[in-house]
This record gives sequence, structure tokens and C-alpha cells, in this order.
Amino acid sequence: MAHSITFGLNHIACPYMTFLELAAFAASCGIGAIEVRNDMDRYPDPFSGIQPHEVKQAACETGVRICALNAFGSFNDVHRLDTRLNELELLLMRLYETGTEALILCPVNDVNDTRSEDAAFADTVQSLKAYGPMLAAHGIKGLIEPLGFAVSSLRSKRMAWEAVEASGHTDAYALVHDTFHHYLAGEQEFFPEQTGLVHLSGVEDRIPVDEITDEHRVFITPNDRSGASEQAAELIGLGYSGIMSWEPFSSKIQHMDRESLKHSLGESIERIMTV
Repeated sequence: MAHSITFGLNHIACPYMTFLELAAFAASCGIGAIEVRNDMDRYPDPFSGIQPHEVKQAACETGVRICALNAFGSFNDVHRLDTRLNELELLLMRLYETGTEALILCPVNDVNDTRSEDAAFADTVQSLKAYGPMLAAHGIKGLIEPLGFAVSSLRSKRMAWEAVEASGHTDAYALVHDTFHHYLAGEQEFFPEQTGLVHLSGVEDRIPVDEITDEHRVFITPNDRSGASEQAAELIGLGYSGIMSWEPFSSKIQHMDRESLKHSLGESIERIMTV
């Protein structure tokens, strides 16, 4: 069933590329979608120096979808909700103009966040209630990505989807299944029908789970300890047929030359396709 999957590439794997280079590179690898980012030092604006019509033209010419912008961070911080609503409005206008399909929402992930789980859940619901109509008005899907780190205010997909249901805006949102964060959080549940995007990466380092960081995220190899291939196979077996996007954060991936990156990407895709 893996043939029904579209593979994507997150810009974090090759932060030295411009948007136009990323789109062309993805197409050359047979990748059907790309995720752009607004948190990279070199290109904080993923569409810097490019007009919206040029972004759309590049996507059309390469045949690559711009499946998401990653990310709208600390989305469930209600203390700055008015400011965040203004930021979101500007961001959604930009996404609509460029044909970007979705916006990833990441929760507060801060050791200084002292909220209880119940308080964080209530704040998440409040935020989703506020954002839902704005997302719907622009035709942009909000993709909620639980982060599995111990300090995260939203660690599980179960908690995230319960918050979506409580918000009353189930049509505006979907979940991100990130194999890395699923592993860190010790999650067992899969939500194929609620999943709008999958992030793929592997972990090879044999260190305690609570010491694993984004720097340890690589492509999926035979030495992966996170069960990423098995997670992908489980999702596909349960009927997921959307985009699976490669998101290796490791600096050793980011410093690969293009041919090495293309080779590693191809090997990892083959591993997913044959599980």
C-alpha cells in the first residue's frame, strides 16, 4: 500500500538551499511535496525575495506541492493570544498568496512553563477556538504537532485531538504524526483518520531517551532505534495515504552535499517502501 504515499522533504534537511533550489532538488529526487520553514537562520522568510506568483509558478513547473509552513510556535500560549492572532492573520495571508496548503502549530516547549496538564489543555482549547475560524476563512489547514519532549505542554496526539474536538473546529485541524516525537512520548496510539501529515526521521545514537534532541534526528537506517519504519507501516496499514515528509534535523545531514543527500534520501524511501 506504500505506493499511495506522497513523500515530502522538509527544508531543515538542506537549510543552505533557497526555496527555488529546494523545489528543484525535491523534484529531481522524485519528491512530490516540500515543507518550508520560518525558523532558519539563513532564510527566516522562506520566500525571501520571491513574489507570490513566482512561488506558485515554481511549484507548478516542478510539480511539487508546498504542503506546509513549519511553524507557528507556542500556539497554546494564551497570555499573548491577541498578539498571536495578529501574527497568524499576516501569516495566513502569506500562505494563501503562495499556495501553501497548511500551517504547522507547535505547542509551548519550555522548561519554565509551570502549567499543569489540565491548565495547558484548557489553554490549548482556547487557542484552537480562536484560530479555527481564521484558518477556515483562508482555506489553510492547521496541523497540530505534539512534541514528545518532557517539557512540552502538548506531548500526545490523544490530548491534541481531544482539544480539537473541544474547540468545535474539527474541520480546521488535523494532526502531525512525527515518528521522532511519537517515540519520545512513548505513544502507542495512531490516529490515521485525523492525521494530515507525517514527519519521518530516525535515531541511531544509543543514549538515554531523555537525552535525545533534534540533533540526533537522521534519515531512517537499519540502526534506527525509534521504530520509524514500523510506525510508517502501521499508519499505511491503517489507511493513511497522505504525505510523509522527511525531517532530519541533524547537522551532519544539513552539511551533506546534494548528491549524498539525494542518495541517503533514496535509501530511506526504499526502506519505507519495503517494510
